[in-house]
Amino acid sequence: MPKMVLVPLVALAAGCAAYAGGPASAEDSAETQAKMEAALSGRVAGPPVNCVPSREIEGNTPLGSDLILFKARGNLVYLNQTRGACNLKPWAAYKRQTISSNMCRGEIIDVFDPRSGVPLGSCSLGDFTPYRRAD
Repeated sequence: MPKMVLVPLVALAAGCAAYAGGPASAEDSAETQAKMEAALSGRVAGPPVNCVPSREIEGNTPLGSDLILFKARGNLVYLNQTRGACNLKPWAAYKRQTISSNMCRGEIIDVFDPRSGVPLGSCSLGDFTPYRRAD
């Protein structure tokens, strides 16, 4: 009897693990790479920084499930590779768990569906790599 109960639980656990922690498909990776190249075309990377002033950020665009491009004032953008199960989608929204004048590496963000409020995941921000237009 215990074997009959154990088998479905193992199968269920394996299915959840594959969904939550599985690697992105090659197609998803290629799409993310193409989006990133298009967004950063003509820009030069600077050294990564730990924090950026929140007041300078004018918008953001998810480029993949774990990449966010933050648009700053002027010709500056910051690329951030998040850590954890962010599950970023083009239509998703996020909120910061802390209110401060800076967004910093390690800060937790909660990603959710803005229509239903259903949470999609949480993750922490990584380093912010600045990109400026090449002159």
